[in-house]
Amino acid sequence: MSAKESTIQLVVFKLGSERYGVETSQVKEIIRVEEITRIPNAPEFV
Repeated sequence: MSAKESTIQLVVFKLGSERYGVETSQVKEIIRVEEITRIPNAPEFV
């Protein structure tokens, strides 16, 4: 690697079949997706 080259750190995530990367300096928080629990007899939008 030459003196002019540098490295960056990325947070990589997937949406659908696409992968995206964001510089870690731009990330404030990472929230993991939890499994959704269905509520019996509740409307679909709940």
